[in-house]
Amino acid sequence: MGWHACVVQKGAMDMAVTYREIAETDDRKVRKRFTSGEPVIDRYFRQFALENHQRRLNTTHIATSEGEIVGFVTTVVGSLKLPDELYERAKLPRYPMPVLLIAQLGVHVENRGQGIGSALVAFAVERAERLRETHGCMAVTTDPLNESAVRFYASLGFRALPLVADPAVHRRPSMYIALAELANVDRIVPP
Repeated sequence: MGWHACVVQKGAMDMAVTYREIAETDDRKVRKRFTSGEPVIDRYFRQFALENHQRRLNTTHIATSEGEIVGFVTTVVGSLKLPDELYERAKLPRYPMPVLLIAQLGVHVENRGQGIGSALVAFAVERAERLRETHGCMAVTTDPLNESAVRFYASLGFRALPLVADPAVHRRPSMYIALAELANVDRIVPP
């Protein structure tokens, strides 16, 4: 089942990219050729993404071009307990808020800077908006792997969650973008 197709810039050339769910027909050899430059992301994609998707533990969507996987995003529905001051400020009931978590995001090293990652995040936001209409969803969240990922998400409008976390476990803050504040959603959609 296709999600959509678009054209992105690759140097001086345009590149057609299609976004769709990962499937068993996605050859293992093609999946093994995917490399984001982050071993944790690559290991997840090669070894667990398809199986977890098939078991409906999460969903993984891939970006392909000319038969090669150039990026992917894995999302999962979750909930988030906020600090008391946020419940008060937003006048929310004091129970965990429904969110869509971007659990994994990777773009092939040869395709960075071409809008693929932004398009995959925009897709996650669109899924969260549909989820909001049918089941409730307050935000899209993520746990950035490194400082480069923090900068990437910040450039798309994500903010650090003001949660008190164990620094031994969370070296970087989780980040979110609230669906109610998406008047600037065009900042996420690639050109």
